[in-house]
Amino acid sequence: MLVGGALLLFAGSAHAGPANTDPIVGYWNYGGGVVQVGGSGPAFTGTIVKPTTFSDCAHPIGEVIWRITKTATAYTGTHAWFGSAPPECKLGGPADRGSATWSIVESGSSLLLHFCTTSPSNSSDTRCNDLTRAGPVAAPWPRLPNALVSLAVVSNGCGGGVASNEHRFGDVSTYRNSNNPVGTRYLVNFRLACNVHDAGYSGAKIKDPFSGATIDFYSWSQRRVDEKFLADMRTLCDRAFEGKDAPVALADCKAHGGKTSWGAESRFDFVRSFGHIYYRERPNLLGTWTDGRVRVVITQRLRSVRGTWQDGEATGEFRGTLISLDQDSVVRGFARRTINGETKQSAVRIGIDPDTPNEILFSGAALHGTMTR
Repeated sequence: MLVGGALLLFAGSAHAGPANTDPIVGYWNYGGGVVQVGGSGPAFTGTIVKPTTFSDCAHPIGEVIWRITKTATAYTGTHAWFGSAPPECKLGGPADRGSATWSIVESGSSLLLHFCTTSPSNSSDTRCNDLTRAGPVAAPWPRLPNALVSLAVVSNGCGGGVASNEHRFGDVSTYRNSNNPVGTRYLVNFRLACNVHDAGYSGAKIKDPFSGATIDFYSWSQRRVDEKFLADMRTLCDRAFEGKDAPVALADCKAHGGKTSWGAESRFDFVRSFGHIYYRERPNLLGTWTDGRVRVVITQRLRSVRGTWQDGEATGEFRGTLISLDQDSVVRGFARRTINGETKQSAVRIGIDPDTPNEILFSGAALHGTMTR
């Protein structure tokens, strides 16, 4: 069974755009919701930006409910009917698009959109209504990406270089409980603490393997990251010596090690002296960026990044999440570009290289190219 849409009318303004814009372009009240018509002659589309309801069936946000062709002053095309009645309310496919007509009608100081559609399964079922203008409706933004990354992509153990699971020289230390050269050797692996320390220096958001909680290192100072490093290493010492009667070796593990090995404090002292070389400053994207033609104004609050731009007659807006990786950072999110009353949404990515803090790379259908501050 095919079901059409009912039209509920609301008061609205007479005009919805510049004088050069086709009068059908804009927002129209429809079925308790709103349809946004965009495009330019001869092709237009009507997209649901506020859910419209017929009986118990709702056309969802984002559905292209109208496909319109303009010839001279006449508008013809198709309207999306439902493929099944309640409770299924299944959206129809191409075969469920009924023929439709639209015409602009003056009503006093306002405009109405006279709309008729015929059922694709019953040619005698034609429904007509007059739609009024609606105010602009901003469709809700999609859920933005989470900045959480796996520890593996931002760590390389107790050594330098890019993220890797290869063994590092500093991963393991050996301790003895006495000076007896043939005495028991106790091996302690510090790699997990070093991995978390790497994530801290990158400013990453991770699940902490020590506490089980999610930690966002974005706002952590180097000293705070280093102090957690020391605490985590001492935790690994306690775990390694649990149930063992080796108090001297345990003390060496937590402090500066034995005669031939490093302890937790030895590693801590090293990062306090040289860690500033590796600690990465968090990206600051605030300001105006340009490629010589387009100017993008970016605001940032911690990991929340937003921007707006103007490109000729087109305007744009994006929202994204700053994600800290091993050697660089990225912003991932969504962008909206509006021209001639039609808004298109697409994914956007901004690449950030810490070695060139005043240069960023946009990738996406709405905005792309290298921009400088």
